[in-house]
Amino acid sequence: MKKRIFSILGVLLRQIPISVMSWVLCRKIQCFEKKTSSVKIFVLDRDRFREDIVALNQYTDIEYYDFTIGIQDNIAALFAYQYDYVKGAENTEYHIAHAQYLRKLIPVLCQKMSVTGFISCGMYYSRHQDWEQSCKDTHIPFLCLHREGVGITGEPLDRLFGESMEGRRRFNGQHIMVGTDAFRNMLIKRGYAKPDDVSMTGVPRFDISAAATKSKPEKPQVLLFSFFLASGQVELVSKEGVFPEKKGFYKLFLDVHEQFARLAKENPDVAFVIKPKWYVSQWKTLIDMSVEKGCELTGSDAWPSNLTVVDDVPAQTLISASGLVIAFNSTTIFEAIQYDKHVLMPLYEEASSTHSDYLYLPDTKDSIHLARSSNEFITIVEQYISGKLDKKVADESLINEAVGYIDGSVSGRIQAIIIEQIDQITRGE
Repeated sequence: MKKRIFSILGVLLRQIPISVMSWVLCRKIQCFEKKTSSVKIFVLDRDRFREDIVALNQYTDIEYYDFTIGIQDNIAALFAYQYDYVKGAENTEYHIAHAQYLRKLIPVLCQKMSVTGFISCGMYYSRHQDWEQSCKDTHIPFLCLHREGVGITGEPLDRLFGESMEGRRRFNGQHIMVGTDAFRNMLIKRGYAKPDDVSMTGVPRFDISAAATKSKPEKPQVLLFSFFLASGQVELVSKEGVFPEKKGFYKLFLDVHEQFARLAKENPDVAFVIKPKWYVSQWKTLIDMSVEKGCELTGSDAWPSNLTVVDDVPAQTLISASGLVIAFNSTTIFEAIQYDKHVLMPLYEEASSTHSDYLYLPDTKDSIHLARSSNEFITIVEQYISGKLDKKVADESLINEAVGYIDGSVSGRIQAIIIEQIDQITRGE
């Protein structure tokens, strides 16, 4: 009965004139920052863009508008109850009806707000499937600045992710921008994109760290970027998610977080910060369990006051305030390098044995500190606290291969490509 009611409601709402519907939607769309630019872009996936959209807004002349997931879902709901939605499927009744409606709505929305087109941060997100095609059909630019595929060198990138790319949903918009040549080459090699349809730009958030003042923190702070158990393991993720029970880098995860907590307890004058992407569900459970064991807590014992977990502070802010950054299979390794910080990667337990093939950086070229055992992990952190940790010099070729440009001009390159693509698309090329 509920589905029937909402189906009828969707049919009725679709009868509202497009001009009226677009007027309602326009009132929900907020501008990031008013500028004088003639180029205005709807931004999808703002929450997933994170620091990258902050950099683009700060370092380009383009005016960006937050086209929220909620707005997309409201429009999709007009069809979802009448037609069965199958994730990843194409040319179903749902997609045909949804796209037909979007081809009428999108041009009116763009005209009303003087917006040129759309940009997303994921080239295979199912949510954008009909939006991409509808924009292409109506000659409205739909571009993608793909955030993933960085922080990893070329050989493991293709070996770990190349085959899965062949089965991914194809991007239906006009142009993809990626962070590295290695990722661009993989897309072309695997037949995901044609050479003219994908550009290497670098990662815009590195413009923020390039412009930041590099300074030594007033007080010692150790920062741990928490990590997925199934990092780099595509098949395991597809079956059991990023936190499969006692699989993947499970032992490494527990020991790193336990030792980190124990070091915090033993060094009350030093700040210890754990940064997961999301401090919820299994991630929170595993962190809490590790901290309690590392600190030997029982019952209602409180955590050490110098040990905190944060998931709502930008990575760059935390890195800037830290002296030692601990990360594993993460772009934050290179962000910390750019901030001129000590960097430590744990490389023991599964990472040095059963799961060594899943490392994003098989050869770090002596650019960062490596802990090859739990004891080495403790020693390196203690050396930092005592001021005796040697500084590493990062290998430029490793940086270029794993994250692309870090020269502070990434956002400018992206702006140039956006403008070029807009010109070509609007001319019908």
